[in-house]
Amino acid sequence: MSLPDLSLFLLDLICLVAAGILIVGLSEQKSLTLWLKSLFIACSLVVTIPISIFTLIGDIDIRWATPLLLYATLGGLLVFRRTELLEITTLARNRLNESWIGWKKSSRLSKWLLGLTGFIFLLAGVTILFSQPAIYDSLTYRLPRLGHWLQNGNLHHFPTIDERQNWMPVVPDLLMLWIISHSREGFWGVQYVQLMGGILTVLSIYSIGHQSGLISRTIQVAGLLFLCMPNVFLQLMSSQTDLITAGFAM
Repeated sequence: MSLPDLSLFLLDLICLVAAGILIVGLSEQKSLTLWLKSLFIACSLVVTIPISIFTLIGDIDIRWATPLLLYATLGGLLVFRRTELLEITTLARNRLNESWIGWKKSSRLSKWLLGLTGFIFLLAGVTILFSQPAIYDSLTYRLPRLGHWLQNGNLHHFPTIDERQNWMPVVPDLLMLWIISHSREGFWGVQYVQLMGGILTVLSIYSIGHQSGLISRTIQVAGLLFLCMPNVFLQLMSSQTDLITAGFAM
């Protein structure tokens, strides 16, 4: 990975963390104006990922990408006053502190349930480090499509005997492309998109459970049961896209 590629990747990760902090604070905001501003800047920060993808595959010239990245990372700040930025960070910090206090006060069973859930995600993440994607669907159209995009330097349609390579939904594949476009060979790490989808889906289950008024222990059991379904557990380490799609939908 070259220094410019690494810089883009680190910038994307920083922006994702910043967007996550903003989103955490959204639920605590009582001002509609501030809520809309927070959502706007969070979306702006996430835009760095597609800009990086198009730059790395050569579809956008770096001279055009630089001002776009500057706007995505700094332009959103222009809509905030300094006091509003302080309020947003305070709300996010308070929400995280409440979650930590709730963890310390939770029962031993709840800690075991959450710990086991975290261990499953950790096990899947470590397994991905030492494996390559080998799923029939991915090998026949998803991964070849990524290879064509990188080789051609754009996301345009291309001649192929398998039309799925052109017409299947592309959003999960773009996330895979974001991961592998920083390297120069292989498809290492594309399975992390599914792992992220699994995490997002479990968090969605927790959120739906809380909104439904269920007790925390029941919600944690529901999330763990979902992860322990054989198809779900295996997909956490695959290059399919069902979990990331489910996470976005929920």
